[in-house]
Amino acid sequence: MQKILKSYLRRLTNLTATNRSLVLLRLVSEQFIDLHELNFAENKPSFEIIEELIGRKQVISLCPLLDARDEITNAMSRKLKRLNRVEKFIFEERGSKDLYVGWPFLRGKFEDSTLIRCPLMFFPVELESRNNKWMLKQREEVNITLNKTFLLAYGYFNKVKIGDDLLERVFDDFDTDSTVFRTALYQLFKESPVEINFNPDNFTNKLESFESFTKKDFEAATQNGVIKLMPEAVLGMFPQAGSHLVPDYLDMIDNNKVADIEEFFTSRVMLEEDLSKTPITNFLGKVREERIIAPYRLDAFQENALKAVKKGNSIVVQGPPGTGKS
Repeated sequence: MQKILKSYLRRLTNLTATNRSLVLLRLVSEQFIDLHELNFAENKPSFEIIEELIGRKQVISLCPLLDARDEITNAMSRKLKRLNRVEKFIFEERGSKDLYVGWPFLRGKFEDSTLIRCPLMFFPVELESRNNKWMLKQREEVNITLNKTFLLAYGYFNKVKIGDDLLERVFDDFDTDSTVFRTALYQLFKESPVEINFNPDNFTNKLESFESFTKKDFEAATQNGVIKLMPEAVLGMFPQAGSHLVPDYLDMIDNNKVADIEEFFTSRVMLEEDLSKTPITNFLGKVREERIIAPYRLDAFQENALKAVKKGNSIVVQGPPGTGKS
């Protein structure tokens, strides 16, 4: 059973250079934007966008939708429009919201020479056009988090135990002043098993342009075991769904919670004859409405299926085509 769980964990956790939450050497134009390109697009330095995110400002202006006097602004507006279109398409196809501001950026190699170039933190955001401007909205009820993929990779490649307290860390209790916030972030990692070289430039109120690298140049510019923090920020698509399941797998493996795969599932199945004898309200118990998350509206049968799964049961959903099983 342990072998099966470890195999599933490896498939789930993409710790290779294809994961852009781990290695981002250059920006794909339709999915990423260097935040420093917005420098003074709204008569403010680009770092002010980071300050507003840290300050929990709900709506942040980025640039005009159209400026007849400035082609650079219009080019940026077109980039934001493409990114917004990609974000909406992914949400419609997968039901996931993957748009984040990643800041600051880590640059270096793990001890085994595996490359690392990714955000340290993710700010969950949405794009919208309002009053002839592009606006950045902080997503409600979604926390600012550390890059869990990086932390898992750090633990795996550097043979270090990363505790749940760091993996699940959110920043509601951090100060909204950007200087105090960065100082607390430095202290957090100083007391953790993750060693990061905080570049003094990270404590100045500025962003640097996101530098593109070839793999060869990046390998030559970095050293094994040295990871530096750079004042770069990127707005883009950073899928996070897979990493949220990793701690559950690690818990089952470390504590040997599952002895047999068949017994694991059969213990969570309510037989049809038992279900017919049990009032549906008793079977489902109380599952809070806010825990039922779906990309589309649900009918009663779909909602009951989700509630049954939320209660820890395994179910089979049957029905003809077009009835909303997926």
